[in-house]
Amino acid sequence: MSFKPLKIGKYIIEKPIVQGGMGVGISWDGLAGNVSKEGGLGVISSVGTGYYLDKKFAGKLVSDRPLNEDNFYSKDGFDAIIKSAREIAGKDKPLAANIL
Repeated sequence: MSFKPLKIGKYIIEKPIVQGGMGVGISWDGLAGNVSKEGGLGVISSVGTGYYLDKKFAGKLVSDRPLNEDNFYSKDGFDAIIKSAREIAGKDKPLAANIL
């Protein structure tokens, strides 16, 4: 069985498979970047980005957890995840984000 490529704007998804966002740490740079690299559409989750790289982007921790929503949903962590996913996928491959 084969599927026709899917066109979204200027992007062509070679294999019309959209990987869904899966929460804290599951659909970040590694999974989303590789799905896009292989011809699908990788979707980066914005949930819990303060935990990225062993909580590097959580400004304040209490009991080894991000203190509040500003530290749990880290913009800097999200930016780092996107940058890393882009490096994995390649410049010309599409990526998506699931933002709550």
